[in-house]
Amino acid sequence: MQEPNFDTETPAEPQSTQPATEEVKRKKPPIGQRLAAFTAKQWVLFGITALTVLFMFVGLAFPVLHLQAFGLERTTLGFDVLFGNIPAAVQSVAAMLMAFVWLQLLATIAGIVLVVLALTVFSRKTAERVQLAIMIASAAFSFLYMIDGIAAVSASEIAGTTASYALFILVALFTAGHLVSWKLLPETFAIQKREKRAEGDAAEQIRKYKELYDMGAITEAEYEKKKSELLNG
Repeated sequence: MQEPNFDTETPAEPQSTQPATEEVKRKKPPIGQRLAAFTAKQWVLFGITALTVLFMFVGLAFPVLHLQAFGLERTTLGFDVLFGNIPAAVQSVAAMLMAFVWLQLLATIAGIVLVVLALTVFSRKTAERVQLAIMIASAAFSFLYMIDGIAAVSASEIAGTTASYALFILVALFTAGHLVSWKLLPETFAIQKREKRAEGDAAEQIRKYKELYDMGAITEAEYEKKKSELLNG
């Protein structure tokens, strides 16, 4: 009886490539490749969001208060409020003015950071949600800036006006445009890809019908009819 040979090497089990595959999946594409893959809709949404964040910062230059007294005029901007340069006539609401303007500035900085992350890091769905959150937050903080101006004019014992409402109107229009674009704007690049894919499918169908015609399975009239239908959509 032949004894079993224990010297024979057992073939090594193939190593799983699962971790390597998962590592490839987790690896993000380069920024240039990521940006090149954006659709027209994504660029429109990013453009509106970036403009809104820019206007939130520039909007601090809209006069939160304009005083006129005894032939003298004084204009107070959001940037003036940041440094505590608030007229004595509105000291009763100075704390509120400071708080709201600082909150707007911090929200603007956060918006800039989030826009950059949405362009470079976040997934598409996350980026769209982040942009929507930025738009809603911008509308809210620009509304507070408008309240700043209204409160300052109301607290002043001197004749005054405010242009702080201008920022809110602009941001509200941008927010409405962003929502409409997000809901209704088509993915133009995706549509082009689908059209090219449909053209390829039509060419494949025509080739099959040509083979049937060459085999004598269908008549020339039937082949031409099917060909015309496929070419015309």
